[in-house]
Amino acid sequence: MLRLKKISEVPRVEDGFRILIDESWPEGLTREEAKVDLWLREISLPQEIDE
Repeated sequence: MLRLKKISEVPRVEDGFRILIDESWPEGLTREEAKVDLWLREISLPQEIDE
């Protein structure tokens, strides 16, 4: 199963493997707090499309 969540949502044990798809790391959030297993900035949307 695949679930989409905002990075600002509190990580939960049942989240499983967490992937961040974003060009830049979210400001004010540490990697430990985010509990991200994989950061795929290479496949994120260009900013012009994302806005």
